[in-house]
Amino acid sequence: MTKKTKAANYTTENLATLTAGYTGNDNKAEVKTLAAKVGKTEASVRAKLSNMGLYKVAKKTVTASTRVKKVDIVNAIVNAGVGLNEAERDGLEKATAGALNKILGKLTH
Repeated sequence: MTKKTKAANYTTENLATLTAGYTGNDNKAEVKTLAAKVGKTEASVRAKLSNMGLYKVAKKTVTASTRVKKVDIVNAIVNAGVGLNEAERDGLEKATAGALNKILGKLTH
């Protein structure tokens, strides 16, 4: 039985273009530009860069430290002078953050 060899999807020139052109500073724009240069899809280029160990995941814009937790909103509602017992407070914690923010907005204005 003969072993079949798979045709290379990326030429040596393509790989050189990817290596030279990718800095990781602006993932989306760089991948789009490189995809156009080598005639491949953005997903293919992203996968190849990742396989080569070059691709860097873009930083997320929202971090957990910048989000307001629901328990903090509930505490703010309680501190706004609403007389709630523990069971009522627990019930508020089950509400959505959007609803809690509306309640807090009405109480503080």
